[in-house]
Amino acid sequence: MKARPNQPQETLQARRKRRWTFYVISGVLLMGYFTYSFFFDTMGFMKYLNMKRTHSQIAEETKTIEEENARLRKDIEAVKHDPATLEGLARVRPCWKARPVNGRADAFASWQTRTATGANRVSPPGSWPSRGRTPHRR
Repeated sequence: MKARPNQPQETLQARRKRRWTFYVISGVLLMGYFTYSFFFDTMGFMKYLNMKRTHSQIAEETKTIEEENARLRKDIEAVKHDPATLEGLARVRPCWKARPVNGRADAFASWQTRTATGANRVSPPGSWPSRGRTPHRR
C-alpha cells in the first residue's frame, strides 16, 4: 500500500502487521481444514485405508471360494466319470439313514407299524421301487 504524505509511518506498519496476521491465521485455519478433510472426511485417507483393508479381505475370500469351487468341480467330474470314486462314495455315504420318525428311533420299524395298520401303502424307505410306487406283478 502506498503511503499518503500526511499519514504517520506507525499507522502504516500497524496495518501491514494486522494484514499479515490475518493472512497467517487464515492460512493456518485453511490448512487445518484441508488436513482434517484429507484424513477424516467422508472420503478421507482413513476411509481409504479401511476400504483397502476390506478389499483385501474380500479378495482373499474370493480366492478361497474359487479354490473350493475348483476342488468341487474336480470331485464332480471324478464322480461322473470314475466308477471307483462313485463306489467309494456309495460305501462311505449311504443314501438313506434311519432317523427318528414320530419319536421312534427306527424308521423301518415305524414303516412296519404303519403298514400293518394299513395307514401306509408304500414300500419301505430306501427300497425298490422308489417314490412310493408298488412293483408290477405278472
